[in-house]
Amino acid sequence: MEYSETRIYKLSLEAQRLAKKVVPKYSSKFSKKTYTQDQHIAILCIKAKATKKFYETEEALSNMPMVCEALGLSQVPDYTTMCKVMKRLKTKVLIVLLYLSACLLPCTGNTSADATGFDRRHNSKHYVKRCKILIKSMKVHS
Repeated sequence: MEYSETRIYKLSLEAQRLAKKVVPKYSSKFSKKTYTQDQHIAILCIKAKATKKFYETEEALSNMPMVCEALGLSQVPDYTTMCKVMKRLKTKVLIVLLYLSACLLPCTGNTSADATGFDRRHNSKHYVKRCKILIKSMKVHS
C-alpha cells in the first residue's frame, strides 16, 4: 500500500516531536552534527510505515521536498547512514513507533499484551467454552 505525501508528512512531524522527547539531539559530542537523532528516527518511522527498503526510502524522501523541509533536512541521508542508525537506535525507534500506533487506536480502557509466543489456533475449544471467552482479536508479532 502506497502512502500519500500528506500522511507521511503528518507521521514525520509526529515522529520527530516524540523522538525529541526520547533521545538527545546528537549521539555524542564528537558527532558530525549533519543530522539530529530525531531526524533519523522520523526517517526510520517513515521507512517502517511505508514498508520500504533503505535505498527505496532514500529515493522516496528525495522526491518529497515538503517532508524534508518539515524535518529540517537540507539533504537526504544516504541509505547506508540510515542502516547504521537503525542498528544503533533500534529500541528507541520501536518506542516511538509503539507510542504512535497506540495514539491512533481508540481508547476503550481495556488493554492487554501477549508475549507468550503461543499461537491462538491451538487453544482448547473446551477451555474457551468453559471460560465463556470469545477471542475476536488477532495476535501479531514480527
